[in-house]
Amino acid sequence: MRKPNSRKGRVILETVVSFMIYCFPIDVVLPFGVCLERGCIMSTAMKGIGALIAALVVWFIAATVIHRLMCVMWPAYAAATPLLNFTLPMKVARLSLGAGCTLIAAVTARRLSAARWVPTALGCALLLLFLPGHYMIWNRLPVWYHLTFLCSLIPLALLGARLTSARPA
Repeated sequence: MRKPNSRKGRVILETVVSFMIYCFPIDVVLPFGVCLERGCIMSTAMKGIGALIAALVVWFIAATVIHRLMCVMWPAYAAATPLLNFTLPMKVARLSLGAGCTLIAAVTARRLSAARWVPTALGCALLLLFLPGHYMIWNRLPVWYHLTFLCSLIPLALLGARLTSARPA
């Protein structure tokens, strides 16, 4: 296994945090001693776009981590994943993974922006991102699976946004 490049990781972290500072006015002191001052105050639309991007990143990070944990803790699931040869409990677990990640992403978006359009945009963005993939594997999984996943994205994003309040500016 390759040893992680700490300098490259630090540069990436600095870049991401710098972007977030400019989108969201907060003070941050990074663990390696770099202090970033309060960023400029952005418009509501810019905060909403930043929150949408951050929520999408959170969705994919959470989904990746949970999926990998499922593969490690459930060997039959790991064996079924490459061929999409899932049993009913595996399909339910995958749908639950998607639902949980959508809720987490929506809570993240809502905490970062009070704009009312962000949760709907998150659900629509997820739907647009997943439609091509589900179209490609449509014949490999039952129709109810695809419809459950795709039709739940927008309602779950709206529900997730209602689970928390926006952080005061």
